[in-house]
Amino acid sequence: MDKKIASFIFRFRRPLLVLMSVLTVLFGWRAAHLKLSYDFEKLLPRNHPYVKTYQEFQETYGGANLITIEVAVKQGDIFNYETLNKIRKITDDIQFIPGIDRYKVVSIGAKKVKENKATSWGLEKKPLLWPDVPNTAEAIQTLKRTCMSDDTIFGVLVSIDGKAAMIMADVYEKGVNYQKIYGEIRKVLDREGDA
Repeated sequence: MDKKIASFIFRFRRPLLVLMSVLTVLFGWRAAHLKLSYDFEKLLPRNHPYVKTYQEFQETYGGANLITIEVAVKQGDIFNYETLNKIRKITDDIQFIPGIDRYKVVSIGAKKVKENKATSWGLEKKPLLWPDVPNTAEAIQTLKRTCMSDDTIFGVLVSIDGKAAMIMADVYEKGVNYQKIYGEIRKVLDREGDA
């Protein structure tokens, strides 16, 4: 049997060589045009109860495409004008990257993260870094006390030691180019960061 195969290959070596060359070129051409799909939902079993629960609540609570960025200082804490301004700028720039759900960007620099204060007139809510980043020592200390006394900020958006802040952004589930989003985020971080 081995001799028959060997004699067949030897007898038709030129046509087989041409056929293998053509197939190699065709497969190589097709491989060059392959696109990777990062669609998270296609990887999950559609009828599984956990997946159904995820799909039911993803509109309300966001999807699985969460980007987390840490802004950390080497010395001191984040409660200084330069670092707070950097957090605000990164947050603002991330919100306007195509493919990022701007309503699901969360950080102390986001307009939606607010200080809740009870006054004689009722409950007062105001954004932490809006309309302006605090630039006096007194205003920065007030912001620090606010962040450290709020359970939704302390240990969540600001580290327990005050040396880092977190920026979270949700990416749309469908029709986005993840490599392009990563490139845009990298540009923002390269422009604003020293890390």
